[in-house]
Amino acid sequence: MLPQDLSKLRIDPVSEPDIEQALASLQACPSAYGQSGRDLYLLQATRFEERLGLLGIDFVPGRTASLIGPRIDSTATPPEQISRGLLGQANCLLQRYKVRLGQVLLDRQQEPESAWYRDCGYEMVIPVDLLARSIEGPRLPKFPQVPGAVQWLV
Repeated sequence: MLPQDLSKLRIDPVSEPDIEQALASLQACPSAYGQSGRDLYLLQATRFEERLGLLGIDFVPGRTASLIGPRIDSTATPPEQISRGLLGQANCLLQRYKVRLGQVLLDRQQEPESAWYRDCGYEMVIPVDLLARSIEGPRLPKFPQVPGAVQWLV
């Protein structure tokens, strides 16, 4: 699909008053696995003051960054155009801060997002199925009684 007025697309950091709303919006992203509570660097794509998409960057120790999103909020501009703009700007930031590894965890079913990342130079290193367990309710599953022949060494 041809760019739709891409010259008017702006990629900027999210301004201070809009950070809380942007963070709440990113929480719904399937790639928001493992957010550790650190401050995220937030990029937004806008056109004529309308937010079209968001991308979070979590700079972590060891010259590593985890990307969250992009979350595309517009149907007027093709999502791949917005995502490429956000990911291109993110790649520039990663280079500027000498990040050696940029990564994102995506569900295997997230084909549009995977293609956006591949188009921006990311490679699938390993296919991952993330298994998680809620810590609400009982902490440990009930196990059957330990056989009498087992000895506990303390």
